[in-house]
Amino acid sequence: MRPMRSLLFVPGHREAWPAKAVAAGVDGVILDLEDSVPANLKAEARQIVAASIRALAAGPRKVGIYVRLNALESGTARNADVSRSIGFEFTAGGMETLYLHSRALLAARAAGLEFPLVGIWEDLKDPEGAREFAIRNRQLGFRGMVLIHPSHVAMANEVFTPSADDVAFFTGMIAAFAKAEAAGNAATTYEGHHIDYAHIKTAHDVLALHKQLTGG
Repeated sequence: MRPMRSLLFVPGHREAWPAKAVAAGVDGVILDLEDSVPANLKAEARQIVAASIRALAAGPRKVGIYVRLNALESGTARNADVSRSIGFEFTAGGMETLYLHSRALLAARAAGLEFPLVGIWEDLKDPEGAREFAIRNRQLGFRGMVLIHPSHVAMANEVFTPSADDVAFFTGMIAAFAKAEAAGNAATTYEGHHIDYAHIKTAHDVLALHKQLTGG
């Protein structure tokens, strides 16, 4: 599976919006036939979604294409399904959903899924909150984010792509370990940190992800 840093919901009945999502730089689109489509437009939306799939598949930039057929009952958005069912209160810090996110992440990894995605950030008037939410969940182990607005695409792509500093750090780590290994050592220190084979595996994973996402 290709990495999905940004996966944007697009109302299925909006003919021009899938192309706009691709132009915004999104890695994948979810063509929505549920909550974002008025009940009287469901039949028309299904025809539009079918045409949108064909158009996206034939487009110059390949993106992931998904269709939401059923209601999303597992969302963690403010005051939505999960908060109503469990009874927690939304906070910008997100402690109330940490356990849920952690359980979902562990289940995804246990199933062999390499690119788990975290749910949406709803407050479109709080871009810094969205960024902090993305960073916090990247640190937790998520590899991308489901979005409801194109304004979050560039941020999500940036947050979930290893940075230039990351690349430099892990490239240097691999070089330092190779030098230590050549001297007969299976562990060494690098920038004050103990490193061994486990750290080098992580370093290679980060560099491989960066190359996969950027082509560089």
